Amino acid sequence: MAPKPKKTAKSKTHRSFGQVRQIPSGMWKAWYVLGGRTYTPGYTFSNRTRAEKWLNAEWSKRRDPTYRDPSGTKMLRQFVDEDFWPAKRMGLAPRTVETYESALKNYVYREVDPGTSAPFSLADMRMSQIDDSVIIEWHQACQQLGHPARLAKSWRLLSQIFSLAVERRAVTNSPMHIKGAGAEHAAKRRALTPDEVKALVLAIEPRYRAMVVLSATCGLRYGEALGLQRQDLALDAQLPHLTLRRTIVEVPNTEPTVGPLKARQEGETRTVPVPSGLIPILRQHLAQFVDPVDMSSSAWIFMGANNKHPRRGQFARVFRAARDKANVGSDIKFHNLRHTAATTWFQSGSTLVEGMAILGHKSPTMALLYTHTDDTRMGALSEVVGAKFDEAFVAAGETAEDAGEKANL
Repeated sequence: MAPKPKKTAKSKTHRSFGQVRQIPSGMWKAWYVLGGRTYTPGYTFSNRTRAEKWLNAEWSKRRDPTYRDPSGTKMLRQFVDEDFWPAKRMGLAPRTVETYESALKNYVYREVDPGTSAPFSLADMRMSQIDDSVIIEWHQACQQLGHPARLAKSWRLLSQIFSLAVERRAVTNSPMHIKGAGAEHAAKRRALTPDEVKALVLAIEPRYRAMVVLSATCGLRYGEALGLQRQDLALDAQLPHLTLRRTIVEVPNTEPTVGPLKARQEGETRTVPVPSGLIPILRQHLAQFVDPVDMSSSAWIFMGANNKHPRRGQFARVFRAARDKANVGSDIKFHNLRHTAATTWFQSGSTLVEGMAILGHKSPTMALLYTHTDDTRMGALSEVVGAKFDEAFVAAGETAEDAGEKANL
């Protein structure tokens, strides 16, 4: 039997807690990862036994109920900059990063005046000093600012910060205990009727008409619609469809950039069937608003008059003007078209799985939030249900008539 090969330099030993590795110099390194952060002693060991001894000591120390990680002595702002962001920021979409930074600046770091005590800022308090009473005062003061949805986002972000601190044993427990403080009650959207979509299409600038129809039937998000290129349209296929590969991301004070689809990894796509009635509309749009000279596979489908992607604020003004002209309701926004598509697909007989595939939803709960009904639909369903029981209604009517005749005798 051949002898087992000897371990070479850079060999690594895996443990239930931490790792040790021999480096080319013959010395040994030891480290462990907790809460997304790598802990090392700051020096190497002459042999493996000593490296493992250090790990065992760290393991015992962290199992001690009284142990606190040194990061608990940091100010909250410092903890976020040095511990939370490095562990959290990687993989976040640009708009999510912008939302988090706005929440930190305008709520978490904001100096508040609770009235019952001196003004303070969480940013300048040690993590270990922030307890339930401090959070209650901070939250009550922030409620006076209005914007409950923004405060809810800030609460959820602060909860994530303290969850990491608890995981690292920087604090004993999280002080984020106000029930429902992180719940965000967004304004309820509704689906448009086909007549309302028609009125909106006729009212909006011609270069955006196909974009409105496409979003109302295929459920595209605003950034997904702007991210469409000529190569993404398969109008001559046996099953006409479009392939969503990218979205246009806009962050304040920067030019719009190309990013991956929401909740998907780089390179992931989504295929959506295109109703045949929409094909002539798309062909007309391509002929009218996409430069024939630039009709390459990477030509953008929807652009502004300046041949650039319209910024959200610019398009919002165009959409509001069309909405008011079409008189479809002051509560209607472009995202209502996505709700319209979801509702129409489900009412037309698509299954939940099919609807999720079209809209790109990962959660059945989210898909159901996009479906709506109205009195017209409920009335039609009532007639369908009634037709199933016609004979029973007749029989019941005859019975009631007999009972009436007997009562008259």
